Amino acid sequence: MGKRSVVLKRGLSALAASPDITTAVAAPISRMVFLFSVMVFLTRKLKVS
Repeated sequence: MGKRSVVLKRGLSALAASPDITTAVAAPISRMVFLFSVMVFLTRKLKVS
């Protein structure tokens, strides 16, 4: 968990430093994060039931 937040902070600071790349990278990254969170949510639900 801690490692992931550090990576996210580094990625965000890199995006903030290079606004040109932000638009090209932000969409696929946010999509991947969304899919990942959905997968985690589903696996937790399956474990509970």
